[in-house]
Amino acid sequence: MERKAADAVTQQVAWTPDAKSIAFNDGRGGNDGRDGEFGAVVLLNLETGERRTLTSPPASILGDNRFAFSLDGKSLVFGRFLSTSGGLSELYVMHLPNGAPRRLQFGGSLFGVGWAPGGKDVLVQSSSVLWRVPLESGEPSLIAGLDDVTEPAVSVVSHRLVYSRTVSDDNIWSLSGAEKTPVISSTRQDFNPELSPDGSKIAFTSSRTGFWEIYVSDAQGGHVAQLTSFGDALADGVRWSPDGRELVFAALRNANRDIYVVGAEGETPRRITSEPSEEGRPSFSTDGKWIYFRSNRSGKVEIWKMPRGGGAATQVTQGAGFEAVESSDGTTLYFLRARGERGLWSMPSAGGAAQAVAGLEAVGAGLWGVTQDGVCFVEGGTSSTHPIRCWSSSTRKTSQRGIVDKPMYTAARAFSVSRDGRRFLWNQTDHQDADLVLVENFR
Repeated sequence: MERKAADAVTQQVAWTPDAKSIAFNDGRGGNDGRDGEFGAVVLLNLETGERRTLTSPPASILGDNRFAFSLDGKSLVFGRFLSTSGGLSELYVMHLPNGAPRRLQFGGSLFGVGWAPGGKDVLVQSSSVLWRVPLESGEPSLIAGLDDVTEPAVSVVSHRLVYSRTVSDDNIWSLSGAEKTPVISSTRQDFNPELSPDGSKIAFTSSRTGFWEIYVSDAQGGHVAQLTSFGDALADGVRWSPDGRELVFAALRNANRDIYVVGAEGETPRRITSEPSEEGRPSFSTDGKWIYFRSNRSGKVEIWKMPRGGGAATQVTQGAGFEAVESSDGTTLYFLRARGERGLWSMPSAGGAAQAVAGLEAVGAGLWGVTQDGVCFVEGGTSSTHPIRCWSSSTRKTSQRGIVDKPMYTAARAFSVSRDGRRFLWNQTDHQDADLVLVENFR
């Protein structure tokens, strides 16, 4: 027999060890009044119906998610999510029922948490690997021999670990006229394609080293060169400078995402933001003098801009801003207000009132690009096919140019278009497979 337990918009549910209560995060209204965020972790007693809030995330972040009770039920470990991109979060533990959360020595991408046998360590799935994080002192340690880890679960009684080994083959495809071909592929994820201004090169992100790094190839996907070698970061959101000499991108390191610039021929990346806030989705202005990016440094996610060489940043949008690109003539700034919100907005690049762009209501995050005549985009939705459409700023009309007929990995930017609007690049998932892996005597 089943019965309704509670009204909630939740990402996760977990039992307490005594099986009398469940915990869940309630995202109704969001953590800052917006639906789709994680909210706080709530405890519901199934016998009495008593509902009690366990965590209190700051209003400026997405909320708390990925949580687990200790075996004795006296502690809760959870992730405090700063951004949906890459699972950016901080790790906390609190003593129940109302102890103050204490941050653990781990930060970065967080996709799952659990307790190690013995209860002295926490297990964290970060990207596709598993870390052991001490509760008291000591550095986090990578658990060797485990790769492509998804949804790990531990039996502390039988000392067994089981996880799903998931392999996603995401490749970069090209459409030019009627010719649709794969241009960049490997056995790992290749995504976030970006055509150079003259169309001779492609910048992209790949996980082929185990982390997200930035690469550059020629226009056909050959002569691949690795531009970044962080070894401990998630780098994405790459964009070319108008002169093709530099690339700007965001990198998540030590639970903090900042903006970096690197030479197209290879050099040590230069970090140009250093605030404790979260920055991402950068782009150059059309004249190459400014770099736009999103930031939550004001308490809300807005579009900011700063000089190309670094310096003081200026807030551009008022109300919301997730990603922005200038028009080809530099007079208009197109921007998306939020990751989960469709519809493109525009405002004068020099400043002024913003307005929704009629005809571009279907544009989603990371799935659009600017051309000499307007905007091209991949239309999202629940269907198995996704039309590629182009909107003309002169005629205000939209035409279909092609179709993406595979799922798309959209945690990072997933689409690019040439300046003349004749060539399109996108990443698609060509194959995905998974196995259950059992590890005996896990301690």
